[in-house]
Amino acid sequence: MPAGSRRSQGDMNRVRRWGLLVLGCVGAHVALLWWLEEPGPRAPAPVSFGSSIHLLADSWSAERLAGLPGAQDPAVFALPSIHGFSGATWLTFKPLRHEFTDTQIAQQWLELRAEDMGNYLTDFFATNVFRPMRIADEPLPPLIGSTLRETFDLALPVSELRVSGALAARPMLNPPRLPAWPHTEILTNTVLQILVDGAGNALSCAMLSGCGLKEADTYAVKLASTIRFRAARAGNSQNRGSEPLVAGKLTFIWQTIAPTSAPPASAASGLTR
Repeated sequence: MPAGSRRSQGDMNRVRRWGLLVLGCVGAHVALLWWLEEPGPRAPAPVSFGSSIHLLADSWSAERLAGLPGAQDPAVFALPSIHGFSGATWLTFKPLRHEFTDTQIAQQWLELRAEDMGNYLTDFFATNVFRPMRIADEPLPPLIGSTLRETFDLALPVSELRVSGALAARPMLNPPRLPAWPHTEILTNTVLQILVDGAGNALSCAMLSGCGLKEADTYAVKLASTIRFRAARAGNSQNRGSEPLVAGKLTFIWQTIAPTSAPPASAASGLTR
């Protein structure tokens, strides 16, 4: 056999051996993986239901079931209850049974001793002592005519003169005393406008509104001319004529009385003052 053919035959055998070696390694690896593989979860076996449901149709079965110790709520065992672990130490009482009878008891009167019959009335008066009425301690009744009777007549205020305006700051030196005027109706106010110089003398007077009685208005005009006010400034009397004139209002608030035949007594005295 030539040398070239032998060489090619040896290469073929070498390739065949390597191929068989690779296939053997792959097969061994696959077998090792299959052998070391974790087994999958197995399906659980079916569990049989141990409890059963029974329908209680009669009262006898219900009473027997209620008497069983396991028929109560299991949570009651952990609580202090008569059905739990401390049930044996609890005090139990039987329900009271009221028995009614038709037995009638005869009337029994209290015994009264004959020797004490006269003392009961004395003891009653001894515990009920009343204070005697002493007439001497009461106040004397009021004498007839000593109490003033209330009158329902309308009491009007006395007559008054009010000064307003710039003259209000200068007091009057000769304030008059005004009279009350008799009239069938209540008089209103007499309002006058007066002009006063620096010396306090009234220069002129004008009526702004009347009171409703001509005599009272005339009396107010005559009285306004005689009223004197305080001087504007304390100084030489010759310089008082240069002071500005001051105007003001005089309001005569009259008191009205019941009409009489006699004239008012204070009318003449008010003008002459």
